[in-house]
Amino acid sequence: MYLLLVVLEDVDILPKLLERWHAIGVPGITIVRSMGGYHAISWLERLGLTVLGREVEEETQQRLLISVIPDEELLEQAIAEAEQLVGSFDRPHSGILFVLPVLRTLGVHKRRPPSPEELAATAPAPLPTTERERIRCIPVSQVLAMRPIQPAIVHPGDSLMDAAHEMIRHPDTRLACVVNEEGRLIGIIRAQLLVSELLMHIMPEEFLQQMSELEEALEYASLFKARTAGDLMEEPVFVHAGDPIREAFAKLHKHKLPGLPVVDQTRHIIGYVDMLNMLALVTAGELPPCTEKRP
Repeated sequence: MYLLLVVLEDVDILPKLLERWHAIGVPGITIVRSMGGYHAISWLERLGLTVLGREVEEETQQRLLISVIPDEELLEQAIAEAEQLVGSFDRPHSGILFVLPVLRTLGVHKRRPPSPEELAATAPAPLPTTERERIRCIPVSQVLAMRPIQPAIVHPGDSLMDAAHEMIRHPDTRLACVVNEEGRLIGIIRAQLLVSELLMHIMPEEFLQQMSELEEALEYASLFKARTAGDLMEEPVFVHAGDPIREAFAKLHKHKLPGLPVVDQTRHIIGYVDMLNMLALVTAGELPPCTEKRP
């Protein structure tokens, strides 16, 4: 057993974090309004050192999340979800995450047992009979096994030139994966965006000539200030090895991405897929059996 404690500075991400923790099976979460000690001292001084009323309460913007986690695998998943939403707990004013061992618990597991209807809903679905459905449910792991592509991996503090060199070393990718110090995926960078940003400094006139709207000019100005991989990265989009290729295909189209990182349950990168290596598997002839289960 582990006690997971998270101090969130940005309360706007709290609903999404609770949703993700519930989805992966975190058993229960206690939420406490809190204020940093030094912040509290500052308020007490301004209020005459005697008033601890509604004014101070309204300033308690932090949230302390407490949960007892039953095993290490679930703990790593919960940490990965929190780290991904926060961006990185190493950033200033992002919050704090820490874990303590728990020697004994009572009353942790209180979720009701699933009903017969819920059990039926999670039972394996019948295997698809048509060739079309069979292709759609091929797992991403089969794509990785047939035509593996090594992903380009960078860190938020890497220079744009270092990121470009990493992508050049991996010419089969059109996407850089940004990871934190623990190696977990926290963002992605499109190759086209990286190339455009680097060329802006060499040929700014050519970029300016093509701009016709204020929105384009503002985007240009923001990119021109970028200096590190972290400045250019966007929210990560990814798939897991067990996901069907139809899900990877849908994400590629929805986000207009050239490829997707493949991650494990703790957001560590284990591969990369794109349209071409999915097509290579589909057109290979004999297809692997579909073993998909209903989520």
